[in-house]
Amino acid sequence: MNDEPPLENPTINFDHNQSPELVESIFTIEEDFDPNKACHKLVERDNESDKYITLGKIAQGGMGEIHRVFNRDLKRMSVIKIILPHIMANRQMFINFIQEARITGQLEHPNIIPVHDLGVIQDDKLFFSMKEIEGEALNTILNKVRQGEDDYMKKYALYPLLTFFRKVCDAMAFAHSRDIIHRDIKPENIMVGNYGEVLLVDWGLARRLDEPEPELDPTIREDVDPLADTVNDRKATRYGDIKGTPAYMPPEMARGEADEIDKRSDIFLLGATLYAIATLTAPFLGDDIVDIINAAESGDFDHPQVRAPYRELPTELCRIILKSMAADPDERYQCVEDLNEDLDDLLGGRTASEQKIFHAGELLMREGDTGREGYVIITGEVQVYKTIDGKEINLITLGPGDSIGEMAMISDAPRSASVMAMSETHVVVITEDLVKQGLEKLPPWMGNVVEALVERLRATNRNVHPLLNNNCSYHVLNQLAMIYIFWGRPQNDEFAGQVAVSLDYEKAVKEVATNLCIGQDRVADVIANQMEWGLITDSAGGITIPNFMLFLRFVTYLKLQYEVDSDYREVPTIHMFQNPNEFVVRHQLNLEDDEPAELELIESRSSDELLGCSTEDQIADRFLEILQSLQDIPIKPA
Repeated sequence: MNDEPPLENPTINFDHNQSPELVESIFTIEEDFDPNKACHKLVERDNESDKYITLGKIAQGGMGEIHRVFNRDLKRMSVIKIILPHIMANRQMFINFIQEARITGQLEHPNIIPVHDLGVIQDDKLFFSMKEIEGEALNTILNKVRQGEDDYMKKYALYPLLTFFRKVCDAMAFAHSRDIIHRDIKPENIMVGNYGEVLLVDWGLARRLDEPEPELDPTIREDVDPLADTVNDRKATRYGDIKGTPAYMPPEMARGEADEIDKRSDIFLLGATLYAIATLTAPFLGDDIVDIINAAESGDFDHPQVRAPYRELPTELCRIILKSMAADPDERYQCVEDLNEDLDDLLGGRTASEQKIFHAGELLMREGDTGREGYVIITGEVQVYKTIDGKEINLITLGPGDSIGEMAMISDAPRSASVMAMSETHVVVITEDLVKQGLEKLPPWMGNVVEALVERLRATNRNVHPLLNNNCSYHVLNQLAMIYIFWGRPQNDEFAGQVAVSLDYEKAVKEVATNLCIGQDRVADVIANQMEWGLITDSAGGITIPNFMLFLRFVTYLKLQYEVDSDYREVPTIHMFQNPNEFVVRHQLNLEDDEPAELELIESRSSDELLGCSTEDQIADRFLEILQSLQDIPIKPA
């Protein structure tokens, strides 16, 4: 895993197991309930202390404390933000607190935390109440994914995290349509509910674009070090000349250029949040707060794929992040809708991770190399080939629409063949991560089916026909020897002036290939190799083996070299006699004696004795029965 520091620690940890007492409010419904009296009591109530039962402080921010409360009137749980004493004592900060409540309350959107009420509680302390969120902050989720917790890694893969982020973008698009900017978007301010809710919270730094940035009270400025409350927590939100979270903020915010901050600053913050989702770390890092702010001022952060190579991030996702986080605001997305369009294309599979062009003669992949990507051909043609005994054997030619190298996404095995562009070839790069994203969009049962099929394909690949991936020379020549004995025919060799045993070349190649279940081109290459060495020679219309015993000795040598498991005697004693009128092959029957034994007459049992039939039609019917019985034999899994 990456050794970079994790995202900031969560500030809110809800405890949903508490059950508040059912304390009755002024709206207690009794038999003698008096509506007028209840309303009069409500008017007389001078603050909200009688309305809310405080259950404990759960967090504190720069402007207020967050408390969990029980609303006695509505009988529901809520949270309230109570202004801090030193904030309430400052006129501008007091106004800012009210503005936060009003701005958030006016942004009625499914992905923005709802504000319910604004009032006074606990001895004239200003507060506003909000919905209680049953869930976790996004930074908590990312930290647990980073730490390798299995449940979180399974539940929060990259695709679900991107769908959460997409909802945050919807919230910001809505806020921007009201000319409101957030200025503190980060994983800590995104709450993920237990039932799929995603809420953008903490609008304390939000402001309207048509309103000037309020000046900080000089009495506050004199007493506050601009970096003071970020020295210990380098990612903390602060109030001063620099407003925001240094580990995420755009250069114009880091430099304190209030006049330069606009909607595109929020887009940078969205990109920085997306960076954290992708890499599981904040973009700007350093040994202290000064280093972090310096990095933010210059927009100096690692490329996402460099920061977290183990995440195998899609190139298109990185492009979206880098465009959102461009140091120059003019080079960023100019509105959230444009960012959303690219995100939707990525999530919908309408963008591939990358496209490449290979020129004629250029290798797309090399046999024996390892790789984790495949290709889909858009235009052009490629030749797939293997190198056997130093020779390139062409396997197949592929063109537009064909895929190559897809096994690399499900297997760690080296490439089984080389692929060369025959003409300029345009391809789409398909990565394992992109395939996983597609699977994550499927219903769980469908994803399980695909994963099961992939695992079976992996097993099949491990148990594939050994001759398809290994040298087949021994097997080809051994088969050729047996065919030579069975089908060899005497033929006058006019050049040598004698009779030779000959095989029809094309028929022999086809027979060997059929018996071994391999391609005819591989058989032809092995025979061609032996013809170069002289162990096989060509004759009129065929091939011949000029010294059969020497040929068998070489076949036995190959068997030993390749450690082929076979129990037959390495070199059987075979005598071949030939003249213009006959071709005789004699096997030594008594293998224990050195001297060849006399040929013995071996009688064959009749078809009637063996199969219970004698006519041609009856034998044909019996053969059909045998065939059917062979087809009924169950195939055992490898």
